Amino acid sequence: MWGGRRLQQWRQDLPPGPIGESWDLADHERGMSVVAQGPLAGRTVAPVVVEAGPALVGAGFRGGVFPLMVK
Repeated sequence: MWGGRRLQQWRQDLPPGPIGESWDLADHERGMSVVAQGPLAGRTVAPVVVEAGPALVGAGFRGGVFPLMVK
């Protein structure tokens, strides 16, 4: 009914079948992003946000989960 394979041009790791959405950056109990490269590689978003806070998210950030989900 919805979805397709057009995301394949940007993502090579999709499961088979129609794809309706892709969570590309998330701090959510059902999907946690992991840093891919650099000195923080292998760490999930949640502890990085706790440690870096406003330096990562912006001056207005007052704590909590990463305030953005990129789909």
